[in-house]
Amino acid sequence: MLELLQWNKGPDVRIAYPIKTKKGRYIADYALRPESKTRILVEVKRVANNLNDENVMQLMEYAFHEKADVSILTNGNEWRVYEPYHLRDMVFQFSLEDMENNLDNLWLLSRDSIRSGLLKQEINRRYTIDRVYEYIQKNRDGWIRDIVNTSTGLTPDGVDRMLDKAIIDKAMVLGELPPKPPVVDPPPDVEWASIASKHTGKSISSFWFNDSAYPVGSWRGLLVKLSSVIYSIHTDDFDKVLEFKGKKRPYYARNKDELASPLSVPGTDVFVEGNVSASRSTKICRQLIAAFGYSDDDLKVEVHGDDVIDDSDEPWINDGRTWHLVNVMHSKNIEELTDLSKLLLRISDIVTSRLNDVSGPHWGQKYYVSFKAGGNNWLTISTGQSVIDVHIRCDTSQFSLEDLSNKLDLSIFDTEASYGEKLHLPSSIQLQEDKNRIIVKLKPDYNMDDEVFWGVLGDAYNSFISRKE
Repeated sequence: MLELLQWNKGPDVRIAYPIKTKKGRYIADYALRPESKTRILVEVKRVANNLNDENVMQLMEYAFHEKADVSILTNGNEWRVYEPYHLRDMVFQFSLEDMENNLDNLWLLSRDSIRSGLLKQEINRRYTIDRVYEYIQKNRDGWIRDIVNTSTGLTPDGVDRMLDKAIIDKAMVLGELPPKPPVVDPPPDVEWASIASKHTGKSISSFWFNDSAYPVGSWRGLLVKLSSVIYSIHTDDFDKVLEFKGKKRPYYARNKDELASPLSVPGTDVFVEGNVSASRSTKICRQLIAAFGYSDDDLKVEVHGDDVIDDSDEPWINDGRTWHLVNVMHSKNIEELTDLSKLLLRISDIVTSRLNDVSGPHWGQKYYVSFKAGGNNWLTISTGQSVIDVHIRCDTSQFSLEDLSNKLDLSIFDTEASYGEKLHLPSSIQLQEDKNRIIVKLKPDYNMDDEVFWGVLGDAYNSFISRKE
Protein backbone atom coordinates (compact mmCIF):
# COMPACT_ATOMS: atom_id res chain seq x y z
CA MET A 1 0.00 0.00 0.00
CA LEU A 2 2.82 2.43 0.88
CA GLU A 3 4.55 1.82 -2.43
CA LEU A 4 1.25 2.34 -4.27
CA LEU A 5 1.03 5.80 -2.68
CA GLN A 6 4.67 6.65 -3.53
CA TRP A 7 5.93 6.14 0.03
CA ASN A 8 9.05 4.16 -0.83
CA LYS A 9 11.27 2.95 1.98
CA GLY A 10 13.74 5.60 3.06
CA PRO A 11 14.09 8.46 5.53
CA ASP A 12 10.46 9.52 4.93
CA VAL A 13 9.11 6.21 6.28
CA ARG A 14 9.87 5.46 9.93
CA ILE A 15 9.03 2.04 11.36
CA ALA A 16 8.34 1.59 15.11
CA TYR A 17 8.39 5.34 15.59
CA PRO A 18 8.60 6.51 19.26
CA ILE A 19 6.07 9.09 20.47
CA LYS A 20 6.27 10.83 23.83
CA THR A 21 2.99 11.93 25.45
CA LYS A 22 2.03 13.13 28.91
CA LYS A 23 1.05 9.56 29.79
CA GLY A 24 4.35 8.03 28.72
CA ARG A 25 6.28 6.80 25.72
CA TYR A 26 4.54 4.88 22.93
CA ILE A 27 5.53 3.26 19.68
CA ALA A 28 3.59 3.90 16.46
CA ASP A 29 3.91 1.22 13.79
CA TYR A 30 4.65 3.68 10.97
CA ALA A 31 5.28 7.40 10.73
CA LEU A 32 5.38 9.08 7.30
CA ARG A 33 7.66 12.10 7.73
CA PRO A 34 8.54 14.09 4.60
CA GLU A 35 10.90 16.97 5.44
CA SER A 36 11.28 15.42 8.94
CA LYS A 37 7.71 16.36 9.94
CA THR A 38 5.18 13.67 10.84
CA ARG A 39 2.26 13.93 8.43
CA ILE A 40 0.67 10.50 8.73
CA LEU A 41 0.73 7.96 11.58
CA VAL A 42 -0.22 4.36 10.83
CA GLU A 43 -1.31 1.86 13.48
CA VAL A 44 -1.51 -1.74 12.29
CA LYS A 45 -3.55 -4.39 14.12
CA ARG A 46 -3.68 -8.11 13.46
CA VAL A 47 -5.86 -9.25 10.57
CA ALA A 48 -8.05 -11.28 12.93
CA ASN A 49 -8.70 -8.29 15.21
CA ASN A 50 -11.72 -6.07 14.80
CA LEU A 51 -10.97 -2.35 15.01
CA ASN A 52 -12.61 -0.77 18.06
CA ASP A 53 -13.03 2.59 19.76
CA GLU A 54 -10.11 1.99 22.14
CA ASN A 55 -7.81 1.58 19.11
CA VAL A 56 -9.20 4.84 17.73
CA MET A 57 -8.74 6.82 20.96
CA GLN A 58 -5.18 5.55 21.30
CA LEU A 59 -4.33 6.50 17.72
CA MET A 60 -5.98 9.93 17.96
CA GLU A 61 -3.90 10.67 21.05
CA TYR A 62 -0.71 9.69 19.20
CA ALA A 63 -1.64 11.90 16.24
CA PHE A 64 -2.60 14.85 18.45
CA HIS A 65 0.72 14.85 20.31
CA GLU A 66 2.69 14.31 17.12
CA LYS A 67 0.69 17.03 15.27
CA ALA A 68 0.11 14.65 12.35
CA ASP A 69 -2.25 15.70 9.56
CA VAL A 70 -4.10 12.38 9.66
CA SER A 71 -3.80 8.95 11.23
CA ILE A 72 -4.60 5.57 9.72
CA LEU A 73 -5.92 2.56 11.62
CA THR A 74 -5.93 -0.77 9.80
CA ASN A 75 -6.03 -4.52 10.29
CA GLY A 76 -4.92 -5.14 6.71
CA ASN A 77 -8.43 -5.51 5.33
CA GLU A 78 -10.26 -2.53 6.85
CA TRP A 79 -8.66 0.91 6.55
CA ARG A 80 -9.85 3.97 8.51
CA VAL A 81 -8.47 7.49 8.13
CA TYR A 82 -8.91 9.99 11.00
CA GLU A 83 -8.19 13.69 11.45
CA PRO A 84 -7.44 14.66 15.08
CA TYR A 85 -7.97 18.44 15.10
CA HIS A 86 -10.88 19.84 13.07
CA LEU A 87 -13.09 16.98 11.99
CA ARG A 88 -12.02 14.99 15.07
CA ASP A 89 -13.46 11.94 13.44
CA MET A 90 -13.18 9.62 10.50
CA VAL A 91 -12.36 11.27 7.16
CA PHE A 92 -13.12 8.13 5.17
CA GLN A 93 -12.79 4.36 5.30
CA PHE A 94 -12.57 1.49 2.86
CA SER A 95 -11.83 -2.21 2.65
CA LEU A 96 -9.43 -3.92 0.27
CA GLU A 97 -12.39 -5.37 -1.63
CA ASP A 98 -13.79 -1.86 -2.15
CA MET A 99 -10.51 -0.07 -2.84
CA GLU A 100 -11.28 0.63 -6.51
CA ASN A 101 -14.27 2.77 -5.49
CA ASN A 102 -12.11 4.86 -3.16
CA LEU A 103 -9.16 5.73 -5.39
CA ASP A 104 -9.84 9.48 -5.17
CA ASN A 105 -9.84 9.38 -1.39
CA LEU A 106 -6.89 7.03 -1.35
CA TRP A 107 -4.84 9.38 -3.51
CA LEU A 108 -5.21 12.08 -0.82
CA LEU A 109 -2.78 9.99 1.25
CA SER A 110 -0.12 9.89 -1.45
CA ARG A 111 3.27 11.53 -1.03
CA ASP A 112 2.49 14.11 -3.73
CA SER A 113 -0.84 15.01 -2.10
CA ILE A 114 0.81 15.51 1.29
CA ARG A 115 3.68 17.61 -0.04
CA SER A 116 1.40 19.79 -2.18
CA GLY A 117 -1.03 20.42 0.69
CA LEU A 118 -3.93 18.79 -1.16
CA LEU A 119 -4.88 16.58 1.80
CA LYS A 120 -4.98 19.51 4.22
CA GLN A 121 -7.08 21.54 1.77
CA GLU A 122 -9.59 18.71 1.45
CA ILE A 123 -9.84 18.29 5.23
CA ASN A 124 -10.40 22.02 5.68
CA ARG A 125 -13.06 21.95 2.95
CA ARG A 126 -14.91 19.09 4.61
CA TYR A 127 -14.63 20.77 8.00
CA THR A 128 -16.10 23.99 6.59
CA ILE A 129 -18.88 22.05 4.91
CA ASP A 130 -19.77 20.26 8.13
CA ARG A 131 -19.74 23.39 10.30
CA VAL A 132 -21.79 25.52 7.88
CA TYR A 133 -24.27 22.72 7.32
CA GLU A 134 -24.58 22.16 11.09
CA TYR A 135 -25.31 25.88 11.49
CA ILE A 136 -28.02 25.75 8.83
CA GLN A 137 -29.65 22.69 10.34
CA LYS A 138 -29.42 24.12 13.86
CA ASN A 139 -31.18 27.37 12.88
CA ARG A 140 -33.46 26.01 10.20
CA ASP A 141 -36.60 25.62 12.36
CA GLY A 142 -36.21 29.15 13.73
CA TRP A 143 -35.87 30.61 10.24
CA ILE A 144 -39.01 28.75 9.13
CA ARG A 145 -41.01 30.06 12.10
CA ASP A 146 -39.82 33.66 11.49
CA ILE A 147 -40.76 33.54 7.80
CA VAL A 148 -44.20 31.96 8.47
CA ASN A 149 -44.97 34.47 11.23
CA THR A 150 -44.15 37.48 9.04
CA SER A 151 -45.76 36.23 5.84
CA THR A 152 -49.23 35.28 4.71
CA GLY A 153 -50.15 32.13 2.89
CA LEU A 154 -46.89 30.29 3.61
CA THR A 155 -46.80 26.98 5.43
CA PRO A 156 -43.80 25.55 7.30
CA ASP A 157 -43.47 22.76 4.71
CA GLY A 158 -43.53 25.29 1.89
CA VAL A 159 -40.85 27.44 3.50
CA ASP A 160 -38.77 24.33 4.19
CA ARG A 161 -38.83 23.46 0.46
CA MET A 162 -37.98 27.06 -0.44
CA LEU A 163 -34.97 27.03 1.85
CA ASP A 164 -33.78 23.80 0.27
CA LYS A 165 -33.92 25.36 -3.17
CA ALA A 166 -32.45 28.74 -2.19
CA ILE A 167 -29.64 27.44 0.02
CA ILE A 168 -28.83 23.88 -0.92
CA ASP A 169 -29.03 24.31 -4.69
CA LYS A 170 -26.83 27.41 -4.53
CA ALA A 171 -24.37 25.61 -2.28
CA MET A 172 -24.16 22.68 -4.67
CA VAL A 173 -23.21 25.05 -7.49
CA LEU A 174 -20.46 26.51 -5.32
CA GLY A 175 -19.36 23.07 -4.20
CA GLU A 176 -19.47 24.17 -0.57
CA LEU A 177 -22.36 22.23 0.94
CA PRO A 178 -23.88 18.79 0.55
CA PRO A 179 -27.61 18.48 -0.05
CA LYS A 180 -29.87 17.95 2.92
CA PRO A 181 -29.44 14.26 3.74
CA PRO A 182 -32.45 11.99 3.75
CA VAL A 183 -33.50 10.26 6.96
CA VAL A 184 -31.61 6.98 7.10
CA ASP A 185 -32.89 3.96 9.01
CA PRO A 186 -30.47 1.68 10.87
CA PRO A 187 -29.25 -1.34 8.87
CA PRO A 188 -31.99 -4.01 8.96
CA ASP A 189 -29.53 -6.88 9.43
CA VAL A 190 -28.62 -5.65 12.92
CA GLU A 191 -30.91 -6.21 15.90
CA TRP A 192 -31.02 -2.69 17.35
CA ALA A 193 -32.38 -2.05 20.83
CA SER A 194 -33.65 1.18 22.31
CA ILE A 195 -31.26 3.00 24.61
CA ALA A 196 -34.18 3.22 27.05
CA SER A 197 -34.37 -0.58 27.41
CA LYS A 198 -32.77 -2.42 30.33
CA HIS A 199 -29.40 -3.86 29.25
CA THR A 200 -28.24 -5.56 32.44
CA GLY A 201 -26.19 -8.66 31.61
CA LYS A 202 -25.59 -7.59 28.01
CA SER A 203 -22.52 -6.36 26.18
CA ILE A 204 -22.53 -3.70 23.45
CA SER A 205 -20.80 -3.89 20.08
CA SER A 206 -22.09 -0.75 18.28
CA PHE A 207 -24.62 2.06 18.38
CA TRP A 208 -26.68 3.99 15.83
CA PHE A 209 -26.99 7.76 16.09
CA ASN A 210 -27.48 10.65 13.68
CA ASP A 211 -27.75 8.36 10.63
CA SER A 212 -24.47 6.57 11.35
CA ALA A 213 -23.33 3.38 13.05
CA TYR A 214 -20.33 3.42 15.40
CA PRO A 215 -18.52 0.31 16.66
CA VAL A 216 -17.70 0.28 20.38
CA GLY A 217 -16.29 -2.37 22.66
CA SER A 218 -17.84 -1.46 26.01
CA TRP A 219 -20.52 0.59 27.71
CA ARG A 220 -18.02 3.24 28.68
CA GLY A 221 -16.81 3.20 25.07
CA LEU A 222 -20.39 4.11 24.09
CA LEU A 223 -20.28 7.06 26.48
CA VAL A 224 -16.93 8.33 25.16
CA LYS A 225 -17.79 7.95 21.47
CA LEU A 226 -21.29 9.41 21.78
CA SER A 227 -19.85 12.39 23.68
CA SER A 228 -17.34 12.89 20.86
CA VAL A 229 -20.08 12.71 18.21
CA ILE A 230 -22.26 15.18 20.13
CA TYR A 231 -19.29 17.54 20.41
CA SER A 232 -18.67 17.41 16.65
CA ILE A 233 -22.31 18.44 16.04
CA HIS A 234 -22.84 20.87 18.92
CA THR A 235 -19.38 22.27 19.52
CA ASP A 236 -20.53 25.69 20.67
CA ASP A 237 -22.97 24.30 23.25
CA PHE A 238 -20.98 21.30 24.43
CA ASP A 239 -20.05 22.93 27.74
CA LYS A 240 -23.55 22.22 29.01
CA VAL A 241 -22.40 18.63 29.72
CA LEU A 242 -20.36 20.05 32.61
CA GLU A 243 -23.67 20.54 34.42
CA PHE A 244 -24.45 16.79 34.42
CA LYS A 245 -23.95 15.43 37.95
CA GLY A 246 -24.56 12.27 39.93
CA LYS A 247 -25.20 12.11 43.67
CA LYS A 248 -21.57 12.72 44.62
CA ARG A 249 -19.59 13.41 41.46
CA PRO A 250 -20.02 15.15 38.12
CA TYR A 251 -20.30 13.02 34.99
CA TYR A 252 -18.14 15.43 32.95
CA ALA A 253 -15.29 17.68 34.07
CA ARG A 254 -12.30 19.58 32.73
CA ASN A 255 -10.33 18.65 35.83
CA LYS A 256 -9.98 14.87 35.62
CA ASP A 257 -9.30 14.64 39.35
CA GLU A 258 -12.99 15.37 39.92
CA LEU A 259 -13.84 11.96 38.39
CA ALA A 260 -13.21 8.47 39.76
CA SER A 261 -12.10 7.06 36.41
CA PRO A 262 -11.66 9.89 33.88
CA LEU A 263 -11.73 9.18 30.13
CA SER A 264 -10.80 11.87 27.63
CA VAL A 265 -13.46 12.90 25.10
CA PRO A 266 -11.45 12.98 21.83
CA GLY A 267 -10.88 16.44 20.40
CA THR A 268 -11.89 18.24 23.61
CA ASP A 269 -10.39 19.24 26.95
CA VAL A 270 -13.29 17.53 28.72
CA PHE A 271 -13.23 14.19 30.56
CA VAL A 272 -16.17 11.86 31.12
CA GLU A 273 -16.66 9.41 33.98
CA GLY A 274 -15.55 5.96 32.85
CA ASN A 275 -16.44 4.18 36.07
CA VAL A 276 -19.89 3.21 34.81
CA SER A 277 -22.04 0.12 34.46
CA ALA A 278 -24.39 -0.45 31.52
CA SER A 279 -27.31 1.09 33.39
CA ARG A 280 -25.28 4.14 34.44
CA SER A 281 -23.84 4.58 30.93
CA THR A 282 -27.27 4.47 29.29
CA LYS A 283 -28.65 6.89 31.87
CA ILE A 284 -25.92 9.44 31.10
CA CYS A 285 -26.30 8.89 27.33
CA ARG A 286 -30.05 9.53 27.53
CA GLN A 287 -29.40 12.71 29.52
CA LEU A 288 -26.75 13.72 26.98
CA ILE A 289 -28.92 13.39 23.87
CA ALA A 290 -31.94 14.95 25.58
CA ALA A 291 -29.87 18.04 26.47
CA PHE A 292 -29.17 18.58 22.78
CA GLY A 293 -32.71 18.09 21.54
CA TYR A 294 -32.75 14.38 20.67
CA SER A 295 -35.13 11.69 21.88
CA ASP A 296 -34.50 8.12 23.01
CA ASP A 297 -35.61 6.96 19.56
CA ASP A 298 -32.59 8.69 18.00
CA LEU A 299 -30.10 6.42 19.78
CA LYS A 300 -30.10 2.65 19.33
CA VAL A 301 -27.61 0.05 20.53
CA GLU A 302 -26.54 -3.36 19.30
CA VAL A 303 -26.37 -5.64 22.33
CA HIS A 304 -25.86 -9.35 22.69
CA GLY A 305 -24.56 -12.14 24.88
CA ASP A 306 -23.78 -12.09 28.57
CA ASP A 307 -21.56 -9.35 29.90
CA VAL A 308 -18.77 -10.50 32.23
CA ILE A 309 -18.83 -7.13 33.95
CA ASP A 310 -21.02 -6.68 37.03
CA ASP A 311 -23.75 -4.39 35.79
CA SER A 312 -25.44 -3.53 39.08
CA ASP A 313 -25.59 0.03 40.31
CA GLU A 314 -23.32 -0.93 43.25
CA PRO A 315 -20.79 -3.45 41.81
CA TRP A 316 -18.36 -2.86 44.71
CA ILE A 317 -20.82 -4.67 47.00
CA ASN A 318 -21.12 -7.77 44.79
CA ASP A 319 -17.39 -8.03 43.93
CA GLY A 320 -15.40 -5.35 45.72
CA ARG A 321 -12.04 -6.92 44.93
CA THR A 322 -12.59 -6.62 41.17
CA TRP A 323 -14.14 -3.19 41.64
CA HIS A 324 -11.07 -1.73 43.33
CA LEU A 325 -8.27 -3.60 41.54
CA VAL A 326 -9.71 -3.45 38.01
CA ASN A 327 -12.36 -0.73 37.74
CA VAL A 328 -10.80 1.88 40.02
CA MET A 329 -7.08 1.06 39.74
CA HIS A 330 -7.29 0.26 36.00
CA SER A 331 -5.75 -3.21 35.98
CA LYS A 332 -6.36 -5.07 32.75
CA ASN A 333 -8.12 -7.85 34.65
CA ILE A 334 -7.91 -9.57 38.02
CA GLU A 335 -4.99 -11.68 36.79
CA GLU A 336 -2.99 -8.88 35.15
CA LEU A 337 -2.67 -6.21 37.83
CA THR A 338 -1.03 -2.81 37.77
CA ASP A 339 1.97 -2.14 40.00
CA LEU A 340 -0.21 -0.06 42.31
CA SER A 341 -2.76 -2.89 42.64
CA LYS A 342 0.06 -5.29 43.50
CA LEU A 343 1.31 -2.84 46.13
CA LEU A 344 -2.13 -2.79 47.76
CA LEU A 345 -2.20 -6.59 47.88
CA ARG A 346 1.28 -6.70 49.45
CA ILE A 347 0.07 -4.42 52.26
CA SER A 348 -3.00 -6.61 52.65
CA ASP A 349 -0.83 -9.74 52.92
CA ILE A 350 1.36 -8.08 55.58
CA VAL A 351 -1.67 -7.25 57.72
CA THR A 352 -3.54 -10.55 57.35
CA SER A 353 -0.48 -12.76 57.85
CA ARG A 354 0.81 -11.02 61.00
CA LEU A 355 -2.17 -9.56 62.84
CA ASN A 356 -4.60 -12.33 63.76
CA ASP A 357 -6.92 -9.99 65.64
CA VAL A 358 -7.47 -7.79 62.58
CA SER A 359 -10.25 -8.75 60.16
CA GLY A 360 -10.09 -7.96 56.48
CA PRO A 361 -9.57 -6.98 53.85
CA HIS A 362 -13.15 -5.70 53.53
CA TRP A 363 -13.61 -4.82 49.85
CA GLY A 364 -17.28 -3.81 49.88
CA GLN A 365 -16.84 -0.03 50.15
CA LYS A 366 -16.88 2.13 47.05
CA TYR A 367 -13.86 4.32 47.80
CA TYR A 368 -11.62 2.31 50.11
CA VAL A 369 -10.58 -1.12 51.40
CA SER A 370 -10.66 -1.56 55.18
CA PHE A 371 -9.17 -3.66 57.97
CA LYS A 372 -11.00 -3.74 61.31
CA ALA A 373 -9.83 -4.15 64.87
CA GLY A 374 -12.38 -4.46 67.69
CA GLY A 375 -15.21 -3.81 65.23
CA ASN A 376 -13.78 -0.44 64.12
CA ASN A 377 -11.76 0.54 61.07
CA TRP A 378 -8.09 0.47 62.03
CA LEU A 379 -6.46 0.71 58.59
CA THR A 380 -8.10 1.89 55.36
CA ILE A 381 -6.64 2.12 51.87
CA SER A 382 -8.28 4.66 49.57
CA THR A 383 -7.89 3.39 46.02
CA GLY A 384 -7.13 5.38 42.88
CA GLN A 385 -5.51 5.06 39.47
CA SER A 386 -2.23 6.83 40.33
CA VAL A 387 -1.97 6.79 44.15
CA ILE A 388 -3.28 4.88 47.17
CA ASP A 389 -3.74 6.57 50.56
CA VAL A 390 -3.06 4.28 53.54
CA HIS A 391 -4.73 5.67 56.69
CA ILE A 392 -3.39 4.04 59.89
CA ARG A 393 -5.04 4.85 63.23
CA CYS A 394 -2.56 5.03 66.10
CA ASP A 395 -1.33 7.09 69.05
CA THR A 396 0.58 9.72 67.08
CA SER A 397 2.36 10.94 70.23
CA GLN A 398 4.51 7.81 70.04
CA PHE A 399 5.81 8.60 66.54
CA SER A 400 8.17 11.11 64.95
CA LEU A 401 7.37 12.21 61.40
CA GLU A 402 11.06 12.51 60.52
CA ASP A 403 11.78 9.04 61.90
CA LEU A 404 8.91 7.51 59.92
CA SER A 405 10.06 9.31 56.79
CA ASN A 406 13.58 7.90 57.13
CA LYS A 407 12.46 4.36 57.99
CA LEU A 408 10.05 4.07 55.07
CA ASP A 409 12.14 6.12 52.63
CA LEU A 410 9.23 8.50 52.04
CA SER A 411 9.10 12.24 51.50
CA ILE A 412 7.29 14.33 54.09
CA PHE A 413 3.98 15.44 52.62
CA ASP A 414 3.92 19.18 52.04
CA THR A 415 0.53 20.31 53.34
CA GLU A 416 1.25 23.89 52.21
CA ALA A 417 1.82 22.97 48.57
CA SER A 418 -0.69 24.00 45.93
CA TYR A 419 -3.13 21.40 44.64
CA GLY A 420 -1.21 21.08 41.37
CA GLU A 421 2.09 20.63 43.23
CA LYS A 422 0.58 17.97 45.49
CA LEU A 423 -0.38 15.91 42.45
CA HIS A 424 3.28 15.68 41.43
CA LEU A 425 4.72 14.92 44.87
CA PRO A 426 6.48 11.52 45.20
CA SER A 427 5.32 8.86 47.64
CA SER A 428 5.03 10.63 51.00
CA ILE A 429 3.93 10.47 54.63
CA GLN A 430 2.21 12.77 57.11
CA LEU A 431 0.99 12.71 60.71
CA GLN A 432 -2.48 13.94 61.53
CA GLU A 433 -2.10 14.47 65.25
CA ASP A 434 -5.61 15.87 65.70
CA LYS A 435 -7.08 12.66 64.26
CA ASN A 436 -4.42 10.28 65.61
CA ARG A 437 -3.50 8.72 62.31
CA ILE A 438 -0.57 8.21 59.97
CA ILE A 439 -1.30 8.80 56.28
CA VAL A 440 0.99 7.18 53.72
CA LYS A 441 0.53 8.17 50.07
CA LEU A 442 2.02 5.54 47.79
CA LYS A 443 2.60 5.73 44.05
CA PRO A 444 3.32 2.83 41.67
CA ASP A 445 7.11 3.38 41.71
CA TYR A 446 7.44 3.10 45.51
CA ASN A 447 10.04 0.46 46.43
CA MET A 448 8.46 -0.95 49.58
CA ASP A 449 10.50 -3.00 52.07
CA ASP A 450 7.89 -5.38 53.48
CA GLU A 451 9.71 -5.95 56.79
CA VAL A 452 10.25 -2.25 57.44
CA PHE A 453 6.65 -1.48 56.51
CA TRP A 454 5.45 -4.23 58.84
CA GLY A 455 7.53 -2.76 61.65
CA VAL A 456 5.69 0.55 61.34
CA LEU A 457 2.28 -1.13 61.00
CA GLY A 458 2.95 -3.34 64.04
CA ASP A 459 3.97 -0.39 66.19
CA ALA A 460 0.96 1.60 65.03
CA TYR A 461 -1.40 -1.29 65.78
CA ASN A 462 -0.01 -1.79 69.28
CA SER A 463 -0.36 1.92 70.05
CA PHE A 464 -3.92 1.87 68.69
CA ILE A 465 -4.91 -1.09 70.93
CA SER A 466 -3.20 0.40 73.98
CA ARG A 467 -4.94 3.72 73.46
CA LYS A 468 -8.35 2.02 73.23
CA GLU A 469 -7.71 0.09 76.46
